[in-house]
Amino acid sequence: MSKKIIYSWNIQKKNDFIKNQNVSININNNYICVTPNQTTSTPGIKINKKFSIFKNKVYVLEVTGYSNKKNSAFIWAIDNKNKRLIKNYSYLKTEETNICEGFKLNYDTNIEIGVLFTEPTNNDKLCVKNIYLYELIDIDNKLSLIHISEPTRLVMIS
Repeated sequence: MSKKIIYSWNIQKKNDFIKNQNVSININNNYICVTPNQTTSTPGIKINKKFSIFKNKVYVLEVTGYSNKKNSAFIWAIDNKNKRLIKNYSYLKTEETNICEGFKLNYDTNIEIGVLFTEPTNNDKLCVKNIYLYELIDIDNKLSLIHISEPTRLVMIS
């Protein structure tokens, strides 16, 4: 199995992201660090682009970063109908880690990706070093699912 990079973000592309709701943003070495200025909803950052996703293809969102509080910041992807593509929260850890989630759809769409807080407090902080969106290529047919009406959670296989 191989992967094709659809999008790659790092601090040199700091103009590629936008605020999601009310947050403060600081650039800190190789990280973009985000603090919520609200205690409701899902503030954070998202990439200021939409990505074309095609049916029956497998995609993986990978984020390298950390948060200062366990289970407070998660990786996020939605389609053009605001349907979450990563059903369960995949949280950033409290130390720098790569977090990956895969999905496959039975329809073509455009998606948005980012990192958001859940149940934010003013003391929360998330820091992101890299964001990747991949298409997986040459997947064993036994692992490939067909006609999926809901996003399907997949495990990243190295």
